[in-house]
Amino acid sequence: LADKDHPDNAGDILAEDMDEDGRERIKLAIEELDQATIQTIHGFASQLLRERPLDAGLPPGWVALDEVEASRLFEEHWDKWLDDTLAENTSVESEVIGALCYLLDDEVGAAKWRDVADALKDNCARLADKSVFEKLDLRELASDTLRKLTELAIGCGNPSDILYGQLQDATDTVKAVLARADDALSAAESLRNGERVDYSGNVGSGANWLAPPKEVRDEFRWIGRAFTADVKAAGMMPLLHNLRQFALDYEQERKSRGVATFDDLLTWSRDLLRGNKSVREHLQSRYKRILIDEFQDTDPLQVEIAYYLAAAPNAELDKQAWYELQLSPGRLFVVGDPKQSIYRFRGADLGVAELVEKGGQLQKLTITKNRRSQKAVID
Repeated sequence: LADKDHPDNAGDILAEDMDEDGRERIKLAIEELDQATIQTIHGFASQLLRERPLDAGLPPGWVALDEVEASRLFEEHWDKWLDDTLAENTSVESEVIGALCYLLDDEVGAAKWRDVADALKDNCARLADKSVFEKLDLRELASDTLRKLTELAIGCGNPSDILYGQLQDATDTVKAVLARADDALSAAESLRNGERVDYSGNVGSGANWLAPPKEVRDEFRWIGRAFTADVKAAGMMPLLHNLRQFALDYEQERKSRGVATFDDLLTWSRDLLRGNKSVREHLQSRYKRILIDEFQDTDPLQVEIAYYLAAAPNAELDKQAWYELQLSPGRLFVVGDPKQSIYRFRGADLGVAELVEKGGQLQKLTITKNRRSQKAVID
């Protein structure tokens, strides 16, 4: 392409479109190619952390664990947490022990708790805010559910109807939950000990209802399942908050020991760029242009790193969401196609592209020429 007379250019669409300015840019790219940092985002993050370990809160000489080593270390930490939590003289809150006992009665054992802890460990970047687990108001939930069930029951003209009887049984259970709403675990026990409703049964006579019984059953099923899920979740909140702290403590232990998982590389690099202005400005002076390929497979942490590197000098990182930051013109270029996002690879999120568009900092260009296929295929 740099040589317009090269024989390979004959019939090449890109070569035919190339002007002298384009050829000069290509020549410059050839000369400077070895100066470019071309690597995976994880490799790039690792490079940043190795260059500034102390600024990132890491000891010099820290190491990145492979998946086998990371899994073994997690198992050690998890086993210790489990032993400490279930020890007789434990200092763990009674609500946590109660939640574990409740789960055991439901045949949900330690393997499932471990899976939850493992998922939280992989999402430490989202756990800093204590309100990450929504607080559920059981009194309000139960009162609202009672109102919905009552409205459904009004539509029945025959109290002996089987579907009407199921509604009354469910109403009694919700009332029992409401009576113990101040104790989430006791409320969950009331739910479990209440009347079991088979939502799949084809019950209810059309002659007894103002609305078709199927519509009533569907609404009843939706109300019941949502309420059941919320009540159980409320009882599990102390355990979730405890597992959240487990994940955060484990992350801090990895930092102090100087070992990083694959996910840590991104999280700690993001934190370094966001929290340290001098490091950010130094790296911005080095990386003048940033190109991200396969943008549809980017996760929020990856694009945050790119935005902090491309941010304008006066960008207020502590006052704005990353996608609202003002970027220095011409620093960031991304290429992607949402239709080519095949799987959720390591947290890849199509919503990231939507946030980028919402921020309005990048001009959207659409590729309309096919330079990949032969002419016969295009035709």
